[in-house]
Amino acid sequence: SVIAGPEAGRWLLRGTPLVRGRPMTPRRLAAHADFAIRLNRSRTGAMNVACRIPGSAPETGDTALAFTAHYDHLGVGEPDATGDSIYNGFSDNAAGVAMLLAIG
Repeated sequence: SVIAGPEAGRWLLRGTPLVRGRPMTPRRLAAHADFAIRLNRSRTGAMNVACRIPGSAPETGDTALAFTAHYDHLGVGEPDATGDSIYNGFSDNAAGVAMLLAIG
């Protein structure tokens, strides 16, 4: 998810049906997937970190940027059919954490 002001939102969505005032219509894809899931549950601790960076330009008014990241992928389990046992979380975790570290 992205939190952005109106101008940034328009820039991010430029050329999409949402910007042109048309709703996006869901459509069925010609694909099928079957899953077999096995869960092992255990309790663990986690911490959240929040940060607010206030805007510094007078014309932006009372605005701020919010950057977020989380680490819900942590863990190692039983290997799957390919031998992988890591709970991977690159696209929803490592990218966000790397962004925050780069800013910090």
